[in-house]
Amino acid sequence: MLEQHLGGVVTGGVVAGAAWSLDVETRLQQVASANGKDPEQLVRETVNRMLESQARFIAEVQRGMEQADRGELVEHEVVPSRIDSLFRS
Repeated sequence: MLEQHLGGVVTGGVVAGAAWSLDVETRLQQVASANGKDPEQLVRETVNRMLESQARFIAEVQRGMEQADRGELVEHEVVPSRIDSLFRS
């Protein structure tokens, strides 16, 4: 069973320091088992996906700010149709 507290250094030199409630620990065990993984592997993969997603988000925000600085703006009336097209594709 996943330890209640993952203090200390884990693979890759990352300090976890995360305290898990019994409910979270149980859910981690269930989801990991359903995916044929151990809980630590599930947490590592999930955190990696979240970090990659955040990096993409930050890059897109930066790109938008650079476009705004250059005056490349979109009129408010156009925004809803652009958002709709993102969800249709």
